[in-house]
Amino acid sequence: LRGQTLVFETLDAPVGYFFEDDLEPGPHYLAALEAVRRATEPFADRVGLFDAYGDHRSQPPGPQVGYRALDHHWAFGLRRDAWRRIQASLAPWWEEIRRNDYRARNDLRLLKFWHGRPVAKVATSQDAAAELACAELGLARVNTDVCFGRYIGMAGEHFTPALFRRLGFDGASWADGDDFTFGELTEPMVERLATRARAFHEAFRRDELEPHIARMEATRDDPDRFATEAEIAALWHLLLDRREVPPEVMARHAGRTTIRDL
Repeated sequence: LRGQTLVFETLDAPVGYFFEDDLEPGPHYLAALEAVRRATEPFADRVGLFDAYGDHRSQPPGPQVGYRALDHHWAFGLRRDAWRRIQASLAPWWEEIRRNDYRARNDLRLLKFWHGRPVAKVATSQDAAAELACAELGLARVNTDVCFGRYIGMAGEHFTPALFRRLGFDGASWADGDDFTFGELTEPMVERLATRARAFHEAFRRDELEPHIARMEATRDDPDRFATEAEIAALWHLLLDRREVPPEVMARHAGRTTIRDL
């Protein structure tokens, strides 16, 4: 968000390219991003994010380059107007995210945020939120089929070596060659990408969000709710071996301090 704010508010740039350190761009990645930008220009008001890391499973060799749905937000392009629409949609979501450090985000509360929206998914990352905002706004997310980069994040915030291998990233590579031809991106293609994404996330919202939240609530508590007198007394007893909580301590925290902060 900080980087995007710099690009689109401070610099007021019409387009920004954002590179994550776990996507290794091949020698033609930036040229491919430029080609996708040009291909999406006639539909600029209908496209959210776009990139060129391709389909790492099928890895078509080129030189003909086609288009497919974007999945992960790695080394992507984004237009200022689309970013503003996405951020306006996510303003309440960012308020919840800012309660805690990003890694300590409250998954349960973030999932419940989608109660009032037509789309949802199981993930709670900022990329997931942007993806859902695009689906709700009818913004297509466009990727190439040919790979112009490779994902190298074997271990980190979201990946382990086992998961990395299971998803096929260990065999990923970018296409060889110096002469690629990018196909035409048409309005029906853009519409199809946007419609399929919205339908997918609408189905999750309708059929799976509530059961998923119920399963989470059965096994975990909300750390950002206010502590009760009973919980303060139990904590006081557990940590200090004292059965009586001083009245001033109880008055300061009961119904006023979150469990996380307490």
